[in-house]
Amino acid sequence: MISVRELPDVVVIDLGPRLTLENASELLRVVETMSSGVAQSLIVNLSRTKVIDSSGVGALVNSLKYIKQKSGTFALAELPQEILHMFHMMNLHQVFDIFESEAVAQR
Repeated sequence: MISVRELPDVVVIDLGPRLTLENASELLRVVETMSSGVAQSLIVNLSRTKVIDSSGVGALVNSLKYIKQKSGTFALAELPQEILHMFHMMNLHQVFDIFESEAVAQR
């Protein structure tokens, strides 16, 4: 389940427990359908996410590329330790801006 929160200067997407082949396209669809005026800054909150497969990683990368093409900013926040470890093993920490909390990501 993916939910969207629009805050004053940023849009936060909260991911559910799984970002996999079954729902990865939903993330990209949400990112692409956000209004261009609001989507200048996007934070994806992964605090509830336990599993990300290669399709989920692909959806995150494609979302990042889409937002960058719109001259926006894209950040990941509150990654569980297992997911953060996986991102480091795959060198994705060099691709994404990763923050320990939403509050820090919004600065």
